Amino acid sequence: MFPGAFNTEILAAIADALEKPTLMGRQILTMTEPGEVWDFIFHHQKHAVYAKINLTPDPAVIIYSAHRPLKGETL
Repeated sequence: MFPGAFNTEILAAIADALEKPTLMGRQILTMTEPGEVWDFIFHHQKHAVYAKINLTPDPAVIIYSAHRPLKGETL
């Protein structure tokens, strides 16, 4: 889905997904880094995308994953 894409395309797709009030995800409590880690599935260009991000205490977001779901379209 994103191979060969510019980083800005991946960032824009995740940012757009995070702005949607219907986005549902789950908090991951097993990560040791500071911040809130969430995973969620959203649609980009008619394809499902799994993402895992960390909303850090700094004004930054760490993207751990952004790829097609490997275990189906539900969390």
